[in-house]
Amino acid sequence: DDLPPGAHCLKPLIVGPSLTQGFLLDPRWLLEDLPSEAAHEVLDTNERLILDPSAPPGQASFDILKELGVEIDPSLPPRLGHASIAIDTAATEQRYQTLRLRFLGLALMLIVSLAFGLISLWRSVTQQIEQVQRMENFVAAVTHELRTPLSAIRLHGEMLLDGWATSGEQQQEYYRRIVRETGRLSSLVERVLEKSRLTSGQTQAVPGDLNHEIRRLQPSLQLGALKSDVDGDRVPLEPAPDDEPSDLVFYLEEDLPPVFLTSEAIATLVANLVENARKYAPVDRRVPGWEPIRISTRRDGGSVLLEVADRGPGIPVEEADKIFEAFYRIGSEATRTAPGTGLGLHLCYLQARALGGEISVHEREGGGSVFRVRLEAAG
Repeated sequence: DDLPPGAHCLKPLIVGPSLTQGFLLDPRWLLEDLPSEAAHEVLDTNERLILDPSAPPGQASFDILKELGVEIDPSLPPRLGHASIAIDTAATEQRYQTLRLRFLGLALMLIVSLAFGLISLWRSVTQQIEQVQRMENFVAAVTHELRTPLSAIRLHGEMLLDGWATSGEQQQEYYRRIVRETGRLSSLVERVLEKSRLTSGQTQAVPGDLNHEIRRLQPSLQLGALKSDVDGDRVPLEPAPDDEPSDLVFYLEEDLPPVFLTSEAIATLVANLVENARKYAPVDRRVPGWEPIRISTRRDGGSVLLEVADRGPGIPVEEADKIFEAFYRIGSEATRTAPGTGLGLHLCYLQARALGGEISVHEREGGGSVFRVRLEAAG
């Protein structure tokens, strides 16, 4: 330290010799070969090592010499040993898009499944509510249909028992009313039993003449019969006066091919359809130009059609399929004036299906409805 300025070169001679231990490293191996080999082992295929200090830095930059703790002579280039890693984002973007689309697909499937489940649940609940409503209407209708004849039977029975009917003619009238109301009860019970038989599939159809079956029923239909009882007898309503024209007219096409049928099925179909027309579209003979209820048969290709047409108010389009369901009646039982249980048209549907046919309702030209039963020809 006491040497004069410019005499620092003499310091080793004064202090004495010194030895510095170390080793020499190949700069190219240290700054190029070694990082490249490490990058090959460590980096992914979409990552690339950049060793050119003049190149733009990548996504991750670092200093090799600084990381190794090597002191750098200030006279060397400032970016010596600088490196960076460039990441190819195309593959990452593609993977992201694939995962995004997969997630969106799963989300869409989940939404669709949830919507489908909610719709199915809503339909199921709606159907259950409708079924409960129909059952309530059926119970109310059956209760009314049972109470009315039972009350009449009891009333006339008590009057006969108490001696209110003194003349033989009056007693005979009371007996006729009791028999008529008893037949009404039998008809109601038979309808319920008939639905059970048809639901279990116990009908065996055979080839037969449709016109013959209708002609056999024609006398009782003209009297206003509702349907067959268990033994095949008719349950008549009040007959029309002899001087009044019938409310039924028959147009039966001749030479029809045989169809698969049973006498019970045709009786149920015709009687229930006529009863339905008389109930909801009664013929008013006081109206000029009145038309009777039309019962017709005709050939239609390989099928034979049985049609019952009226001039009533018609069936709303939205109700056309529902009216053939069990216990279904248009409107509310509380406000309905026409009697019935909601089984008549359903029995027609079951009978037509048991014969291998089908039943439908259509709008009649000029107003009214046409109930059409299509039966396949037997040969």
